[in-house]
Amino acid sequence: MAAHWREAGLSPDLLIGHSVGEFAAVVIAGIYRLEDILPLVIIRGRLMNQCAAQGSMLAVFCDAATLQPLALEHGVEIAVHNAAQHLVASGERHAIRALAQTLQQRNLRHNHLSVAGAAHSRLLDPILDEFQKASAALRPAQAKIPLISTLTGQPLSHAELERGDYWRRHLRQPVRYHQALTHALQTGVTIALELGADAPLTGIGTRLEHAGVHW
Repeated sequence: MAAHWREAGLSPDLLIGHSVGEFAAVVIAGIYRLEDILPLVIIRGRLMNQCAAQGSMLAVFCDAATLQPLALEHGVEIAVHNAAQHLVASGERHAIRALAQTLQQRNLRHNHLSVAGAAHSRLLDPILDEFQKASAALRPAQAKIPLISTLTGQPLSHAELERGDYWRRHLRQPVRYHQALTHALQTGVTIALELGADAPLTGIGTRLEHAGVHW
């Protein structure tokens, strides 16, 4: 998709990749070659599938200050920050069901995600060492296009990728898409283009109160 838009004469000034989408983003940025990153994505999927049976995820439409104590109470984690009032909880199925019941009692809007497993949660801890070992062979090049990390919500540096544990933390820690997008908008972005099979992030972006950005 990126190649299509480049052939049409459009090249990005800035990149963001949501969760697994960051693997595509680092290729577009010129940090890794596709043939180097694709095997790691395959390994990631295989390892995550090993942990999928007991996990579930729940979209919750409230702020983090409201959800965090409820997540702790039920033994689940905030796995994704899509927007200030759009979070995703991740954990064991029974715990996610219990959280959903609590949210229902408090009239907090939520919906179960049609995904297998509990991404960005402690259920992935058993596979982290193997995944880090698999990612250790990657050698990052200097980015040709700036990229904002959804692990940190800040520009991704060459030094951070060279640390060796970036992709491990990227797999385990929350997706900070809202923070990354906020940072991008503060740089003066005026056009945002989503590349993917669907356009859920476009919907999130259009609901942000930020004048002058076309999605």
